[in-house]
Amino acid sequence: MCLSTRHAGNVKENMIEQTEGNKNKELINKNASAYSKHKEHKI
Repeated sequence: MCLSTRHAGNVKENMIEQTEGNKNKELINKNASAYSKHKEHKI
């Protein structure tokens, strides 16, 4: 019983980590596109 609840907690944590990771990826992509636009503008 203890193991199953711990497993469920780990799954929840992993899901949270995945959503956080996706948010970070979105931010990185936004920054990268903004940076490339900025570079193009400079040239």
